[in-house]
Amino acid sequence: MSPVVRIDSPRNPKIKLARSLHSPKGRREAGLYLVEGPGAVAEALLYAPGIEWVAWCPDLCDALGDELADAASQAKLEVLECTREAFEALSDTRSPQGIAAVLRIEPQGLDAIHISGGGAVLVVGAGTAGAPAAISAGR
Repeated sequence: MSPVVRIDSPRNPKIKLARSLHSPKGRREAGLYLVEGPGAVAEALLYAPGIEWVAWCPDLCDALGDELADAASQAKLEVLECTREAFEALSDTRSPQGIAAVLRIEPQGLDAIHISGGGAVLVVGAGTAGAPAAISAGR
């Protein structure tokens, strides 16, 4: 079990970092992204590698959010217990649900680049499914 760290200030560096992840530039520079809400955090805990930390606000959470924060702590992940003001500062929603996670952006393998006369087609590995996905950038 990982200790829970209390965050009171919206000016805390981790809150500022999470807020910066709302922009593509912030995500690119940090190599991180933010997911919000119990559904997204549950999916991250089950399937996503690279969880850096979980932010949790007991004042905004329902029982599921509380259970997710506990599960993150049991998994030895850093859990930040935020005040309402601090959590609302990191959130990008009108009605924050009190649970969010910051994850590392995992690079996807580039299997091939095919350049044709009309544009380029990238064939990118589709992760654990092992099937390629094609992205076409035509004229």
